[in-house]
Amino acid sequence: MKTFGFDSTKLANNYTFEQLNELRKKIENDPQSQNPDYSKGSIYLYSPKARKKLDNIAWAVTYKLRRLKNDN
Repeated sequence: MKTFGFDSTKLANNYTFEQLNELRKKIENDPQSQNPDYSKGSIYLYSPKARKKLDNIAWAVTYKLRRLKNDN
């Protein structure tokens, strides 16, 4: 799956909601995405890179929802 550098606009233009959800789950389940400091008391479950990717996916979903709303 091409990620377009996790550019939220490109993700929104090229993927369905299901594909974006699949990409989100893939990042959440990747051991590299886990924050090693979480067990030491950090409030962040995911690493900074993973949080940035997940945030961009969330924005892509927001953009798609706005387009759906504006189309109706």
